[in-house]
Amino acid sequence: MKEGAWMPALFRNHRRLFYTMAGLALLALAAGCGQGDKAAQNAPVIGILDTAKAIQGHPQYQQVQVLQREINTIQAQAKLADTKAKQAYEQEKTAAAMDMDSLAKAMEQQYQARMKGKQNELTQRLKDKAAALNNDNNIKLDAYVKELDQEYQNQIFNLQVKLRTLQLTSEEQASIQKELEALQTERMNKITARQTELSNAMKKEMEAEEKIAQKELEAYSQTMQQETNERLERRNKELSAKVQSSIGSLQASETAQGVQSAEEKKKELAALKESILQDLRNTAAQIAQDRGLEIILADVKIYTNAVDITDELLQGIKD
Repeated sequence: MKEGAWMPALFRNHRRLFYTMAGLALLALAAGCGQGDKAAQNAPVIGILDTAKAIQGHPQYQQVQVLQREINTIQAQAKLADTKAKQAYEQEKTAAAMDMDSLAKAMEQQYQARMKGKQNELTQRLKDKAAALNNDNNIKLDAYVKELDQEYQNQIFNLQVKLRTLQLTSEEQASIQKELEALQTERMNKITARQTELSNAMKKEMEAEEKIAQKELEAYSQTMQQETNERLERRNKELSAKVQSSIGSLQASETAQGVQSAEEKKKELAALKESILQDLRNTAAQIAQDRGLEIILADVKIYTNAVDITDELLQGIKD
């Protein structure tokens, strides 16, 4: 802060009146004494005050400088603390972001591994189910073939014996052969139909099993995702609380205290400045009254018919 920068306009502007006597009364007195002593008429009625010198020469000015330095130091420390707080906050945020990123990647890997394990489990279950159904179908088909054999075996055997043992004409052989082939075809068609029936039933049951497995896999995936999201959310809240707590503690211990201390010092400085100004006003007023000055101008460099009261004012304050 520049010296005297805190002085009011009254002290900084030479065009302002610092102190004014009762002008009309003085003019009337001068008119009544028009033929009086010329020396009295030529006595200065204007005072000049060097405000910067007056302020700097005041006994309490050193206290002003000390307080201002203390305020500057406190503000610098508060600014440094605020910078540290911001840096710490950014570091905490970066660390928290890295922590969350690492956790998210770990959770994703865990999710993929567990999903793969679940898929393998369901795939194996479907394979086992298909193998069991296929084995059951084979048993059913074998039983059905045995039933057909009991039904067709004698008929086929009798026809085969006739072809081998009897003396038959070509027409008779052809007729018996045709009948034999018809029985064999009928038997095979029934076996094929039964096999198709069992296969279709197995396919239908496996489709139902696959749908069940798919729903189970989707439900498992949703559960995993929910658990992952909840864990990430909990961790995010923990890290956010940690960041806010650390920054809040740092600000409370340094920045906030510094700001409060600076404000208290500023109030003390303002009161001290006002005290100095009041001393200058009171002393200048007394000098003006004692010397019969009409006005006191601040910081006027050249004014022939004026008296500089700065040193007298400082002496009056010190006394």
